[in-house]
Amino acid sequence: MRLRAAHSLCFILRRSKSLTRRLWGYVPLTSLLLGSFLLAQSPNRFFRFPTGPDGPCEYHPTPNGALAMIATVPASSRDLRPDGRGRYLEGNDTVRSYANIAYMFFTYWPETCEEPLPQQVRWLEFSLNRPVSPARSLGVIRERESMVTAFNSRGKTFIEMEVGSTVAAPVVILRFRENGAIHFLRFGNESLGATAPLNPVLRSLGEATTHVQITRTAKTEWDLLTTPSSIARLSRWTPGNRERSQPDHFDDLGLYEFSFELKLNLQRPHNDRLVNGEFVRQPVAK
Repeated sequence: MRLRAAHSLCFILRRSKSLTRRLWGYVPLTSLLLGSFLLAQSPNRFFRFPTGPDGPCEYHPTPNGALAMIATVPASSRDLRPDGRGRYLEGNDTVRSYANIAYMFFTYWPETCEEPLPQQVRWLEFSLNRPVSPARSLGVIRERESMVTAFNSRGKTFIEMEVGSTVAAPVVILRFRENGAIHFLRFGNESLGATAPLNPVLRSLGEATTHVQITRTAKTEWDLLTTPSSIARLSRWTPGNRERSQPDHFDDLGLYEFSFELKLNLQRPHNDRLVNGEFVRQPVAK
């Protein structure tokens, strides 16, 4: 079985080479698709899933230059729930959790393309039982290949945020599957600046939603938080067919009250660098 990735979401700014390098640390363009969600141009390039039969596997480790993060779903998170196995660590149990301009969290993203692929261990639980009419309740969905993407404001990296500051994330998306189809729960419909105008299709998927707040609570800690009455828009993705020039299709499934919290801790707060023949430990967060 050939696997292909185009992981979902992260909105690569395709027309800005310098910012692209800043995002992922000079990795190849194929690697940039890790966690990318393309803001610009063609809808049929969005949200590829790494199990497509018609392309090469692109599973690979965290992009060079990104910061590994420990993710914790606290008890105060109402509609996003953990699996009860403790914190989610970057690189453990095939979890990917890292940040630069965007924070990316995959409960399953192996570092290898060699089969047999590692077992799926971790999962998240999504409660979609508070629909805004005429949307319908989907109940509780448990997903082993779930994803969370949160963009920082104004193109700043997470490490560039001032301690104690709070920003409204222009785009936050949660991904899961229901009845075999990939779904996206989206907060916010803003573009990421003049160099990355939001595709009209994607902008419509975020209409009438609220924003997730990102707070840097300490040098090595961040908090993603919504209010109890936060509203997100749910869409179902149907992949297109490139050979037939058929674009991807998104079905708008309506609005849902969805409240969650996600706490992030810098997983490796220090780097050891070789200086004059000796290793010197230096802090990552200034």
